[in-house]
Amino acid sequence: MDTPKSKNITIKNIKKGINVKTIAELANVSPVTVSRILRGKNKRITKTTEKIKSIAQQLGYKKNLIARSLKTGKSWSIGVLISEINSSFFPEIIDGIESVLYKKGYGMILANTHENPEIEAQGLHNFVSRQVNGIIISPIIDNINEQYFWELKQREIPLVVIDRKYPFVQCDFVGVEDKLGAKNGVNYLIKSGHIKIGMLTGPLNSYTGKERLEGYKEALMENGIEFKKRYIVEGSYVNLINIGIEKGKELIQKSPDITAIFCGTDETAIGVIKYLKKIGKKIPEDISILGFGDLPIATMVEPQLTTIKQPLYEIGKQAALLLCEKIEETNKNEKQTILLKTELIIRESTKKIINSSIK
Repeated sequence: MDTPKSKNITIKNIKKGINVKTIAELANVSPVTVSRILRGKNKRITKTTEKIKSIAQQLGYKKNLIARSLKTGKSWSIGVLISEINSSFFPEIIDGIESVLYKKGYGMILANTHENPEIEAQGLHNFVSRQVNGIIISPIIDNINEQYFWELKQREIPLVVIDRKYPFVQCDFVGVEDKLGAKNGVNYLIKSGHIKIGMLTGPLNSYTGKERLEGYKEALMENGIEFKKRYIVEGSYVNLINIGIEKGKELIQKSPDITAIFCGTDETAIGVIKYLKKIGKKIPEDISILGFGDLPIATMVEPQLTTIKQPLYEIGKQAALLLCEKIEETNKNEKQTILLKTELIIRESTKKIINSSIK
């Protein structure tokens, strides 16, 4: 491929340092024009646009993020703090976040808390030290570390919370309709003839754990079914499949009469299925299982899991869009809550049973 030539710039100089001015002289336009086009600010496709992009590509031009940061006073980086990187819940969310940040010119710094509050606090501290322009966090518990929350506020670092909401702190939040999704799922079980429905919840000090339990309770109440505490076992969000095995055993031993189990996550549901198979139970012939999430593993288990789908990619995308709005100050002060709809996905792990008390 031939390298563009210019009277003012030699091949030797081009190889030494390629920048916006180099491309501008080769294209015979101003540096401002080159900068706008390479940053995607000029939406019209013209011969000049194509020429500048072609020269940049031939020269192997890369944006100098350090120079860009010095000029704009921005680090062009976003901190993303997730609670458990080993969970199959997060990859789609991260994809959604990246899809926005890439187009906006931001880099992503990803950190994992392992559901540990000390690591979460350290992660937030590291992001502040790196002077990130904004943070997206999936918190481990409801009570955010106040020291770092106020530090973010003082430094005017925008924060968007995803999945688990802080009930006592005004934050921008993107999640799903957890309560309604759970309610719809349990209503489906009830309409399928089940009235003895157990639930393996998430941790009840978490927003999602509490909301999904409330949805379960509302479905029972609206159908005139008594709520029984012995049908409820609290789980956690760490080692989810193992938790499903352990807590599934506890639930069955406490309440052997249940005909269906609603699990707060797909992974705990898979753990429950593993336990039930081990003790000789058939799913769904002996007991129906309902999950929450519609993660990729929901179709890898036998039988395939009936579940409540969360739009994970869209959660990440909306969180990143909202954060960029805050950074660009188009919507700085108003706190927003975005709740996305869930969807019941019926597969093979649930079945209708005959129950004369259900109409």
